[in-house]
Amino acid sequence: MDLRELRTFVAVVEEGRFAGAAHRLNLSQPAISHTIRGLEKQCGVVLLERTSSGVVTTTAGKLLVVEARAVLARYEQAVAAMSQNSGEEASLAIGMPFGLPAGLLSSALATLAATYPSTSIAVRQLSTARQIDALGRAELDLALLRHRPSKADLDAVLISDEPLGVIVSERQAERLGPSDEVGLESLVGLGLDWHGFPRDSSPVWYDELTSTLRSYGLHIEPSASYTEELVPDVTYASVSLGRSFGLAAPSCQSTLPPPIKWRRLTGDPLRLRTWAAWSASSRRRDLGHLVSLLEDGASETYSPSPCIELQDASQDALAS
Repeated sequence: MDLRELRTFVAVVEEGRFAGAAHRLNLSQPAISHTIRGLEKQCGVVLLERTSSGVVTTTAGKLLVVEARAVLARYEQAVAAMSQNSGEEASLAIGMPFGLPAGLLSSALATLAATYPSTSIAVRQLSTARQIDALGRAELDLALLRHRPSKADLDAVLISDEPLGVIVSERQAERLGPSDEVGLESLVGLGLDWHGFPRDSSPVWYDELTSTLRSYGLHIEPSASYTEELVPDVTYASVSLGRSFGLAAPSCQSTLPPPIKWRRLTGDPLRLRTWAAWSASSRRRDLGHLVSLLEDGASETYSPSPCIELQDASQDALAS
């Protein structure tokens, strides 16, 4: 038996259910069941009894969970000892898109730096597609993506989920009426183009977004003008001309220039999600701590910030 099997067994015992262990370890329930069956086969005994209310450890299971916890604790002690005495500075490479909720990453990194002062942190601004490629080449330790990656060798967790509203020029806002909330279909009559982003930067997110826009009757076509990096000021300038609309989270309202107005969309048909993704084989404690901090931060309220969210750019930036 290996550490993975012992960790899975302990998780099932502590959670009391296979589903709980699957959620805790970010694995599928069938994978958890398969691991436990394999462990029971190796031991030659039944370790868990399945009941309608969950699982109960057998006598053999109670013995194994004590030993498993001891082995896992000793392993963590060994890893910590090697980390503290390696004499080398650990580095953590993080990828991020534009428009994260204000404070989400910076607050988590500040706490991480205090907990792991020897870890050097580099943050790169990359599109979702480039981040996934960088994870595969081990150039990133953590990626913040616009969709959950489908690769089996990556683990992921949702860290942000925001509704998107529409931004239009003041003149077009008057045509929409005085309400702070408008239906997405009301944009059809305005004859506006969508000021969006290139599909190849985040194909899954682009397809999901444009499919919803089209389902409301909006005509969406790729534009050659999206060949360069998009920044908020460029989007604001385009929208202010009154011939296009953009999409942005509510937190952008405090920083919009006067000619631009934000309106909430009825029913929140469009949502901007951010996923944290990392290699499934990683056992880094600093990375695990950072992911936990990001999950905790997802439930908090963020301060307003500039956020034309639909830009997935590829400009690098460094932070420490």
